[in-house]
Amino acid sequence: MLFALLAWETSVLRTEEGGEPPAPAREATSGPVAIPRGAWNASPVRPSARPMGTPRRITVHHSGSRSSRYAVADVAREIRGIQHDHQDRAGWADIAYHFVIDRAGRLWEGRPLALQGAHAGNDASNRGNIGICLLGDFDVEGPTAEQRRTLRDLVSCLESLYGIPPAEVHSHRGIRVAHGLGSTICPGRHLLAMVEDLRCDGPESPSATGGEPVLGP
Repeated sequence: MLFALLAWETSVLRTEEGGEPPAPAREATSGPVAIPRGAWNASPVRPSARPMGTPRRITVHHSGSRSSRYAVADVAREIRGIQHDHQDRAGWADIAYHFVIDRAGRLWEGRPLALQGAHAGNDASNRGNIGICLLGDFDVEGPTAEQRRTLRDLVSCLESLYGIPPAEVHSHRGIRVAHGLGSTICPGRHLLAMVEDLRCDGPESPSATGGEPVLGP
């Protein structure tokens, strides 16, 4: 279902731009299913949103606030709060990220993938860049095993569908530095190691786990 959604969004976008809908780079396997925007009562995308084009890189973030929420209703409120902050305080068209992963490992749809995100720092760094945000402050705590599993599955699916090489999987810190925007602690030291492993397309090292996961009720 995730692959069908992503392929449809990209096909619509490319057709509107006057080009042929892109075919997947190679045969894709089934991946995690995203909970749709309607489930967290998302506000409409504002007209200032820009088209994404074909995705060619991925950037991983953390929300930067400690999160112990596991109930679906609580997570929905948290994501909606992020969207309101991005739209009302920052003035962006929508929530910055295309996907959100909660502490239970559930995958939530953020900004439609056909639209460019607002997560990497500026227009150049956001262009063709899929934003993934894990809920939590991973400078002080580790992502759960479920979050790590969903992130790895999602990245693998996106790489397969769009032909994104592992070297184009970035941390927020890494993409900002690459574009001369200055450093940031995002996605936190406990998640940064896993992102570096994803860039190398290798097995997850012990340091990437961030210690024992914080388990919910």
